[in-house]
This record gives sequence, C-alpha cells and structure tokens, in this order.
Amino acid sequence: MVPGFDYPRPANGAHIAQLGPFRRGQVAQDFPPDIQPDAGRPFIYVSLGTLQGHRLGLLSRIAQACRHAGAQVLLSHAGCLTEDQARAIPADWVRPFVPQQAVLERADLCVTHAGLNTALECLAAGVPMLAVPLTHDQPGVAARIAHCGAGLRLQPWQRSRARVAEAVRTLLADPRFRATARSFAAQADGWRGAAGAVDEIEAFLGPRTRATG
Repeated sequence: MVPGFDYPRPANGAHIAQLGPFRRGQVAQDFPPDIQPDAGRPFIYVSLGTLQGHRLGLLSRIAQACRHAGAQVLLSHAGCLTEDQARAIPADWVRPFVPQQAVLERADLCVTHAGLNTALECLAAGVPMLAVPLTHDQPGVAARIAHCGAGLRLQPWQRSRARVAEAVRTLLADPRFRATARSFAAQADGWRGAAGAVDEIEAFLGPRTRATG
C-alpha cells in the first residue's frame, strides 16, 4: 500500500508500514511507435491483467463504451485471446502486451481489473481509474480506488455498455479524479519500497539483531 490509499487505520496505525511498490527503478520504456493517439481526444488504456484477459465479452463491451464516450482505446489482453478474437474487439488498438508504464504516462484514464500492481502503477503515473474487479483481492483494491477519490468502481451488475460509458464520461469530465491521482504521483518518489521494509524490520529487531550479529 501507499500512504493515503488504504482505509484509515486505528490511532496506532495497526503496526502497518505503508511502503509502496517494491519494484522501483524500472528501466525506462518506449511508447509503441505504431500506436499514435490523437492528442485532441481522450486516450484510454484497458487491461484486465495477466490472468483475466480471456474475457472477450467484457473487454468488447468496455471498448465499445469507451469509444461511445468519445475516447480512443488501447486494449491489452495478455496473450489470452486468439488473433481472431482480438480482431473482434472494437478498440482502436488491441495488443497481447504493451509496455504498461509507458502507456500510463500517456493515458487519460485506465480501465482496470483493480489488481494492486496496476492500481499502484496508475497512482504513480497520476492516472485515474475505472475499476471493474473480477476476483481475488480486486474488490478490496477497487473499493480503495473509489474511497481515496482516484477513480470509480463498477459492481458486476453495473457493467452494461451504457453504465461503463457513463462512468468513463464522469471520470474524464470531473478534474477531481485526475487531481487526486496526480497527488499520489507527486509523492511517489518518497515511497520507501523494499528498502523501507528492510529498515522497518531492522528497527523492530533493534538490539536483538546487534546482540546476535
């Protein structure tokens, strides 16, 4: 977790250190040269992560909704679809994989399954999110996205094309979502990551470490 993203903890912090992503200092990525968004229209990145990219119906519905809202859509399916299935999705660009960090640096909005890694990458890039959680911890991450103000979430019964398009329009039109996401990005250099975890562990062990070292 990163500070401000989780729900408030008790006064003692529940002994939890919010350190941010452990993957830091990643190699700079290049934006795909064959994808050239129109700067005059919103650019939306759609991904359901590495395990849920086979959901052809949902991906197609999201792409339709985003385009109906007037946006350009880049969709990645993590290699979970055949070429014929991928061609059937009405997005501007459909790819098995993309350099996600580089794409988020250009995106106006990310439609995501609310995996924690993707959510934190969006916050680090200052990109608001529309969360469509599917399984595992994703409903909890989606709830936090909505709670902190960095995006909206849609429940399983709210994923018609019309409801998705309405949510996309709201996120693109209301500057508060972008401002909140950018406030996280402004703090990202201070997230302590894995090095902070080591510091926390050593501080907790304290004299015991030195005594047995």
